[in-house]
Amino acid sequence: MIRAHLFDLDGTLIAADTDVSWQSFLVARGLAPRSVIAEADRFYEQYRRGTLIPEEFLRFQFRAVLGRPLAELRELAREHFTDALRAQLLPRAAARVAELKREGLPVAVLTSTFVELARPAAEAQGIREVLGTTLKVDAQGNLTSELAGPYGLGPGKVAIAEVWRRERGLDWSELAYYGDSINDRFILERVGAPFAVNATPELVELAAQRGWPLLDWR
Repeated sequence: MIRAHLFDLDGTLIAADTDVSWQSFLVARGLAPRSVIAEADRFYEQYRRGTLIPEEFLRFQFRAVLGRPLAELRELAREHFTDALRAQLLPRAAARVAELKREGLPVAVLTSTFVELARPAAEAQGIREVLGTTLKVDAQGNLTSELAGPYGLGPGKVAIAEVWRRERGLDWSELAYYGDSINDRFILERVGAPFAVNATPELVELAAQRGWPLLDWR
């Protein structure tokens, strides 16, 4: 019996990559040079290949706001959602979330994206609990690029979900996960109900081998 549902964000609940669009947003606001777009593309390719080095990526991703108050990043994240992500929300995804909430089942986002950057889009899709990459703040409440837990990519997602499910007394067999990327294979192989949503070709192939359901919310 499935008792809780976890959702990837980018490509699953929204038709965009939050980390990539964040850099375009910073450029549009004059907070970063246009050259960061090419850098963002390079890191995205590393992500797709599974060769991303988290510390290098995070220093790049938040270079414009490192050392500034976390509250400032949160405000920019809300503006980023309004400017770049609101139009990318997937109504079929929202309908699935609403259906589960009507049934009284817990729902949460589990993403590799920094939780504060992911939160506005997650909440817009009806999900208030956001699990993912977390960063440390210094004694003055300013953002650093130092990880405060596992990086939420590949096996890191499993580690984050492991803590979450133990705190709630849930077994892996009682969890569902919805993901679009081959990077999600680690957690999809652990849960009782894996769903490949808007799947990349690599994940479509794996889902066919494993017999996982394929969903299209685009």
